[in-house]
Amino acid sequence: MQGLGLSWLTVHMLWTHWSKAFTARHLLYEPGALIAVAGLIVTFICVPLAIEVGHASEEDLELPVFEPDPGEQIAPQPHAHPRTR
Repeated sequence: MQGLGLSWLTVHMLWTHWSKAFTARHLLYEPGALIAVAGLIVTFICVPLAIEVGHASEEDLELPVFEPDPGEQIAPQPHAHPRTR
């Protein structure tokens, strides 16, 4: 995603804005710049998480199963039947 944004931004800047300076407007409104910024954000967030998960052991990745103790289980209540008149 980041490479696509940078490629798009480069082609756009060379094709359309060769003689104009790069301004903050380009960063805020140009689709290629927005894709490049989004790609950088995804890279900075997802890559460290993927590395951490890759280095984790199986025990660290297991989801705990919570089961109530036998003494803490609530007995089912009998359903009250409506009275008919």
